[in-house]
Amino acid sequence: MSKGGRLVYSSGPAGASGAPGGSGPSGGSGAAGAAGAAGAAGASGPARGAGDPQPRERARHDVRVRRETGGRRGKTVTVAAPLFVPRAEADALSTRLKKLCGGGGTVVASAAPDGAACFALEVQGDHVEKVAAELRAQGFRARAI
Repeated sequence: MSKGGRLVYSSGPAGASGAPGGSGPSGGSGAAGAAGAAGAAGASGPARGAGDPQPRERARHDVRVRRETGGRRGKTVTVAAPLFVPRAEADALSTRLKKLCGGGGTVVASAAPDGAACFALEVQGDHVEKVAAELRAQGFRARAI
């Protein structure tokens, strides 16, 4: 308690409010909170929040196309990764593959085995051969595994 016997929320030396749930160090947002959030975002690795990966020639991509069911309540998903292309190109490729396979899907920021930032394309259903054939037609070196 303060001298006067009543609790008063006021600005501290940095101008941050000490009120619970408010901005400032105790509220979790403010300068200290923003630094903590930036540190937490960087701790998840290069794949999260990273910009476009370093582009590579399509002929130099060694894209692996595989079927996954883990963590999806038994649903099958075809995953093509790693893709070192700009986000816009990955989105366009994902749209083309989803139309080809007649299903949904998404583009996920990922990390290559060497730690480099890349994208992974996910298409709902078991379409490994179709996706690999389309990636080859687009100039990628794709292998169905």
